[in-house]
Amino acid sequence: METIVEIITPQRAAEYLARNCENRPLRNRHIKMLAQEMKQGNWQCTHQGIAFNDKNILIDGQHRLHAIVLADTPVEMQVTRGIKQPDHLALKIDLAARRSAADLLKVSPRVVSVVRILAMMMNGWLNVSTSRIEECLKVFGEDAERICSVSSTKIAILDMAPVKAAAIAMSITQKSDHPFEAMARLKNQLYEQMTPVEHAFCKVCIARSYDSTNRYQAFARSLAVFDKHNTQANRVHLSETRFEEAKQAVIAKMKEAENDGN
Repeated sequence: METIVEIITPQRAAEYLARNCENRPLRNRHIKMLAQEMKQGNWQCTHQGIAFNDKNILIDGQHRLHAIVLADTPVEMQVTRGIKQPDHLALKIDLAARRSAADLLKVSPRVVSVVRILAMMMNGWLNVSTSRIEECLKVFGEDAERICSVSSTKIAILDMAPVKAAAIAMSITQKSDHPFEAMARLKNQLYEQMTPVEHAFCKVCIARSYDSTNRYQAFARSLAVFDKHNTQANRVHLSETRFEEAKQAVIAKMKEAENDGN
């Protein structure tokens, strides 16, 4: 068995993929995320590369190779050849439990889940890498910790990461603490102090009319609840204009932080 570091071009990646026989089904979202990291120059050569068995068949790394082709960018990567693999056995790769972003970054999973939503929102709701989450934590981590520290509630929807992320996004958009105050009223069920739109949101939550699997809808509709100019509304509605304003405000804050760091 031998391992060397190679510069793998898109053409070479395609050649290697031609030797791919029995790998697991492709996860296209993961490929897109890796390709974006490669395009942005964030890819780093680590011990995780690609591997061929002693019959020159690709047995690990197909997602990385597909990402190189998609990104159309050469990438430095470790290549291992000559792994002995009996015909009747599959190579035991990546069988251990995957470490989550929270594990790797040593941050509360609840905080990471909120920051991940903000990162995904800026990325067209595609998955993002741990390195990108780490970058976003530096900018939004304090707000995420603050929104996650608000008292718990029996209304499960209020604990959804997209709802908390929406509060942060609207706070950034309007440069206001109103979203944090609104979340406190909602989570502590202070009905006498709630605005009309907060009451309407409680009804939506109790009726469970949110699709918990649709991050965009949960995020975009929640923006209406935390909009200080929308307090007298008697229903929670999704506004594309409000969503776009919030998205651009979050992106602007991220870019400002990145420019300050250069």
